[in-house]
Amino acid sequence: MDNTSFVKVGGLRLRVARQGAGRSLLLITGIGASLEMWAPFARLVTDRELIAFDAPGTGLSPRRRRPLRMRSLARVVRELMDVLALERADVLGYSLGGGHAQEFARRSPERIRRLVLCATGFFAF
Repeated sequence: MDNTSFVKVGGLRLRVARQGAGRSLLLITGIGASLEMWAPFARLVTDRELIAFDAPGTGLSPRRRRPLRMRSLARVVRELMDVLALERADVLGYSLGGGHAQEFARRSPERIRRLVLCATGFFAF
């Protein structure tokens, strides 16, 4: 994904990439993965706006002193959508990112149009 920038979200500095046009699809990576993992997928999806980000402590987003719990990560996604002026989006979570996406869907269902979980399981937090 080509077009990257940094945004401030709740005191965090996150690297974000946006690409394409159309209905927004927010991509949430698995543990330790940076947004570059989506490059092969992004080459194939041409009818959507794809939005990916480096979660705190991955890629070029700085690490916090303490890891964030799922509740806090869900808040990060909601606040990221606010900063990016996204009222609703489809959300795709991969691996642990699927757990992150599930927690976000539980806490902010009005912000998600559709939820896609890939290579993930049920997470109870």
